[in-house]
Amino acid sequence: MFKMFKKIPLWLKIVMGFIFIILFLTLIFFSYFFVLNLTERQAETEIDAKFHKEASVLPELEIKDFLLWEGDSLVFVNLKDKGDIRFWYWKNGVPRIDNIGQFSTFYDCFYVDKYGIKTGYAFSMNLVLNNENIFSSWFPFQVNNLKELVERYDEIIAVLNNFPKNSETVSFEDKRRKFEVVKQSDPKYIIKQRFRGRNVWCDLYQN
Repeated sequence: MFKMFKKIPLWLKIVMGFIFIILFLTLIFFSYFFVLNLTERQAETEIDAKFHKEASVLPELEIKDFLLWEGDSLVFVNLKDKGDIRFWYWKNGVPRIDNIGQFSTFYDCFYVDKYGIKTGYAFSMNLVLNNENIFSSWFPFQVNNLKELVERYDEIIAVLNNFPKNSETVSFEDKRRKFEVVKQSDPKYIIKQRFRGRNVWCDLYQN
């Protein structure tokens, strides 16, 4: 067989080599996505079971929609006599709140220069009040599960009601898209972070 291979023209050997490489990379590619899909399905099964177990002992919570999505879940609920809540729910059980009552709690964060002037979009974040609570300056409590979200609803609303209102916004555009951003940041309502070695500010306000 080796002698037969030696007789194959060089150009044909090169073509065969390329075909082998392509087939090998294709196998790796599909194996990766098969494992990823399997992992996501397992995570979604855990999320589904955990969420509905927690919700089953909270009769005041009406589930309006529960959507499994890529190893995570997006949940819409109504808290009886209180209001609606939209949040992401992962298998750790910590709600990542998008909207609560009349308030949006989804915040865009921007890179800033040394003068605090926005230079580009960095990331967006939800209101997360777990033990790694970066919002603790305003929310001196934790929400680590569905029960605590129900119990702390009024307290969360009370804090959000004190966030800056009717903030004047201006258009800001970077390479990705156009944003409406706060014209004059309130220093009492800024989360300052480091991201990829650069300064990032997240303005907190009613929107």
